[in-house]
Amino acid sequence: MVFDVIIGRSKKDVEKYGKQGTVFLGKQYIQMGQSTSLSNPVLMDIASAHVAFIVGKRGSGKCVLDFTKISLSDGSTKNIKEIYEDLEKDSLIINKTEKEELLRPQKIVKVISINGHLGVVEKPILAIYRKFIEEDLIKITTTSGKEIIITKEHPLLVPITVENKGLCQVLWKKASLIRETETVMIFEENIVKEDKIEEIKKIKYKGWVYDLTIPETHNFIANNIISHNSYTMGMVAEGLTDLPLEIKQNLSIVLLDTMGIYWTMKYPNFQDAEILKDWKIEPRGLDVKIYTPTGFYYEYKNEGIPTDFPFSLRPLDVGPHDWCTAFNLDPNSAEGVLITKIVQDLSKKEESYDLDLLIDLVKKDTESDKVVKSVVANQFEKAKGWEIFSKEGTPLKDIIAPGQVTVLDVSPYATMASGWEIKALVVGLICRNLFNQRMLARKTEEFKSVDAAMHYFTKQTEEKMEEPLVWIALDEAHELLPKDGKTAATEALITILREGRQPGISLILASQQPGKIHTDVMTQSDIVIAHRLTARLDVEALSQLTQSYMRQGLEQELDHLPRVKGAAVIFDDANERIFPVQLRPRFTWHGGGSPSAISEKKEYFNKSLEELKKL
Repeated sequence: MVFDVIIGRSKKDVEKYGKQGTVFLGKQYIQMGQSTSLSNPVLMDIASAHVAFIVGKRGSGKCVLDFTKISLSDGSTKNIKEIYEDLEKDSLIINKTEKEELLRPQKIVKVISINGHLGVVEKPILAIYRKFIEEDLIKITTTSGKEIIITKEHPLLVPITVENKGLCQVLWKKASLIRETETVMIFEENIVKEDKIEEIKKIKYKGWVYDLTIPETHNFIANNIISHNSYTMGMVAEGLTDLPLEIKQNLSIVLLDTMGIYWTMKYPNFQDAEILKDWKIEPRGLDVKIYTPTGFYYEYKNEGIPTDFPFSLRPLDVGPHDWCTAFNLDPNSAEGVLITKIVQDLSKKEESYDLDLLIDLVKKDTESDKVVKSVVANQFEKAKGWEIFSKEGTPLKDIIAPGQVTVLDVSPYATMASGWEIKALVVGLICRNLFNQRMLARKTEEFKSVDAAMHYFTKQTEEKMEEPLVWIALDEAHELLPKDGKTAATEALITILREGRQPGISLILASQQPGKIHTDVMTQSDIVIAHRLTARLDVEALSQLTQSYMRQGLEQELDHLPRVKGAAVIFDDANERIFPVQLRPRFTWHGGGSPSAISEKKEYFNKSLEELKKL
């Protein structure tokens, strides 16, 4: 008998509310004898506050072979294995096992990449990954002699003619779904053009495969092919739009986009059209509101990169400790003491101010020596260069609006010096102000509830809240909430983890490295969605979550999952149960999947993109 599985909602609440205020995640895997099939619909409660933790295996199976040539920014090419060996000795080891390695280079190596509006740009390698596999790979040969050998999950860019619309689109398509009758896109002599597939073969392979992590654009050019490096968070945002108005008007979702991938939610997910059809889901875009830091907003607009509004922060809202953390200064140092003194003096006036005033007061201080004043003034000058501070700032009510999905794009700082420190400062301020606002709103809501109960027959309960309940979604969470050390976002995020549910704030934290994240995430999460993990450190960290009611060991639960994209184990603390599931495909365009692409003329791309925007 098929029944609904509702994650995060107790049996008592299921009897009371049914499926109201839930989003569809996927279907449950049911094992009967030797066979496994998809059966019960799996939904997730978003009408109440939760802490959801999403973890997944690095690499996601989208890798290339060691002899694959990568196009570097100086015009040369180099095998990806050689790049790995060159960077290995000067890299920070993020993870290293017998069959998997993830390194973060300490020196800058730039590659050719394709940006959001399909222009050629130079980007640094943030991380390099390799794993040892034994599986069938796919070799694709084109009529011009181009070859690429890739894993089955690796998507390529193919042109698709849309019937009755008289236009041709370029879409990502997994290698396993591409046929010899199709055409792919290649990059050659600084242009992109079509190249017909001549042959597709499966080859058995045992050995190392490699991948690169590239900031913002998330792609690099491999063998003249564009190869791309948060999925479930987008599903929750999609689900909000399908809720009835009486529920949707009391909710708001903010995606704190550190990687620059959620702007694609404005567009339909044509890349998975065939898979969506199997799920009886139509590709469609969402009316997400994208906020970009003021200093980048007009540049993005001019270049055609999707953005809706500029946003800025008030220096008044930044505390002395926040500044010290962002500047990597000891609060007890001479520089930290000066910052604390100036900032506290300005805060007492309870008037907003800009960075120019702050810098002027630093220079005029009579108690600090010249060197200290120069260091602090220089740090605030550097902060001006971030182009995110203004005297007025962006009102929180604009970002947290009823029924709205907001993308707060902080990815422009990815390649800037101290990029993660800047992102942490922004995230910390947004989360702290949001928590304070919801605490005040909750007091008002509780008073109205008590008042309505005491005057049951004379007053009606209001259906719409004055301030919506908020879901905050954050990718690469281990960078902002590390297990060791602190960032400018740590304190605010921990406060929400421990106390956010009472005022109605939910967190969705995603990380590929649970072993590197703060232990409070493990202890406070009531919903965990885990994809297959390989690093021993990560498996051991995640096993701290649910020992009390796991039927089997965590590794066994994960190993029993089918080896397909979207397979996961969900830990539901409300019902103390574990569910193996297949997550549904997104109906909006997924900007963080691992597309590898072969491309054609830039004019062709631009035309296709413009037509896509009109749909």
